Amino acid sequence: MVVIKKEPGTKPEKAKAKPAKLGYAKGAKAHYKFQVALISSIVPEPWTVCMGGLGSGIVCVRPGTEKSSGSSSSKAPAAKVKKEKLNEGEEDEARADAGGDDDQVEEFAAKTLPEDATVILLINSRHFGTMSRGGRTLGDYPGDVLDVEHGQMRWCSQHRDRRNTILNSIVAHSERGGRIVVATRGAAEASAEEDCRQFKTLGEVSHITDVIRNHFLVEDGDTVIQERGSDLHHKVIKTQCIDTGLRSGIGLIPVKYRAGRFFGKWCLRCSYEPGCALLHFKELKADGVAAFIKVEKEEKDGLLLKKEPEEGGEYRTPERPGKRIRQKAPMSEVVIKIEPVDKEAPGLTEAACDGKA
Repeated sequence: MVVIKKEPGTKPEKAKAKPAKLGYAKGAKAHYKFQVALISSIVPEPWTVCMGGLGSGIVCVRPGTEKSSGSSSSKAPAAKVKKEKLNEGEEDEARADAGGDDDQVEEFAAKTLPEDATVILLINSRHFGTMSRGGRTLGDYPGDVLDVEHGQMRWCSQHRDRRNTILNSIVAHSERGGRIVVATRGAAEASAEEDCRQFKTLGEVSHITDVIRNHFLVEDGDTVIQERGSDLHHKVIKTQCIDTGLRSGIGLIPVKYRAGRFFGKWCLRCSYEPGCALLHFKELKADGVAAFIKVEKEEKDGLLLKKEPEEGGEYRTPERPGKRIRQKAPMSEVVIKIEPVDKEAPGLTEAACDGKA
């Protein structure tokens, strides 16, 4: 038997601790903590996502876990959704939007969401910082307009909803009495104990009207922009279209669009108008309104003060200072200010004091 001599001071090596996961590697619920906090305040945990996803502006959740919802796989959605057939009028409209292709009409049908599902629409205020992913700007929908007086909001669907599936699903869910909640963030100034990235509930939707579906903006004969070396085309390049290729100076060429003889892809952000709808709220919450609409402030004695409404109920807009003179004025328009003269001052005659000298 061979005895192996142990060297003094040697210790067995310990397993190295795994580095902490960062970003998306932590998981959706750990990464999108502000969205998770809002959803948990609306739908008590446990809950699971049945349409949309965390990190987007549209999330549909239902109570329960994935196993209790009957999902066979942990990666599968908690609730299976089925497509709803359209009536004759909606089918004709969908066929027109699809360019007369009957095979695409079915894609315009709404998905039937579970009755106990809650649709949560997450909207960033215009005063919220710019968000990007993969070098492309996210959000920035100029159509999101709130009418506090009438309790209405013009809401825009996502650019990717080219077939109006998400928009139709939300409208159908509202018609069946489903719950739809709108939340926002970005305009209200955060205190020391609060983060401006936290969402505030704006209100629950009572019904939806004036639905305008996604439609194609390019017409036959229009001149569009093609990215050289690819088949991607733009109607007009906007800030949302800027990606890594455009920032690096990719070549652009003008091309003519001919319906039926065109082959290529279209930019979803400038070639399509996203669908929108008019949301009617049961009641608007003050915290949500303050998080969406920025309160104007005025400066007084070096301090920023909130503008108080006048007796008529309207906010008073401070007058802007006049512009400086950028050129010489004629002598006839020059006004000379006369300073008061002290008559008791020594060395001045009475005529000089009277301005007659």
